Amino acid sequence: MTGWMIFRHAVGMVLRNWRQAIQISGLLYAVLAIFEISLGGAAKGHIGPDGMMMSPAIGLSMIAVTAGYVILSIWIAVAWHRYVLLEEMPEGWFPKWHGGAVASYLGISILITLVIALVSMVIGWILMFALGGAMPLLTIFIILLAVGAGIAFFRLSPMLPAAAIGEKMKMSEAWHQTRGLSGAILLIVLLQFGLMVGLQIASNILMTISPVIGFVGQIVVNWFATIVTASLLTTFYGHFVQERPLV
Repeated sequence: MTGWMIFRHAVGMVLRNWRQAIQISGLLYAVLAIFEISLGGAAKGHIGPDGMMMSPAIGLSMIAVTAGYVILSIWIAVAWHRYVLLEEMPEGWFPKWHGGAVASYLGISILITLVIALVSMVIGWILMFALGGAMPLLTIFIILLAVGAGIAFFRLSPMLPAAAIGEKMKMSEAWHQTRGLSGAILLIVLLQFGLMVGLQIASNILMTISPVIGFVGQIVVNWFATIVTASLLTTFYGHFVQERPLV
């Protein structure tokens, strides 16, 4: 029940505040879409006809495009967190730049990713040695490990909105604040996956009608997924740390 309420609240937050969501992220996401297109084009051009890597310049351009994509995504997330949690209203069509918050958000994102990846690798190695060549069992355990990694990310996710609003939160604090929520988080992940699959199907249908309309639909789907994810993290922090009601 808690998982459904959090998911409903997060999606409803975006739908109720769609004007502010567009104002905060609309132009930034348009730039982000350009980065996505550039990244895809660079990736295709990075492999030659013989399957070998092409010039280092293309590799560097891919790194630059990826870095720009990450920074813009974090800028959008920070602006959305601050709008919801601090009521920092957007001014104009670009959200205010908070360099310190963006840098902190990036650092914490990397920290969480590294910790979860390290723990997952250690558990994965243990499972490989314990199960040997039992591939069916190993596959099941790997899937369960991936689900566990997703749950762990959400358990630690309050650190991200905290960074966005200038609050410090230790990993142990975030873990403590979200104790007993593994089942709710699993439901949230499944609901989010279902929503994205449904939207992707709609986008694919539009693509069969018109490639241009389908392309625009894909951008809208990706934008909505970005804002909903930021909204989920905001809801986690607002409800479990600031004890805001899910209304």
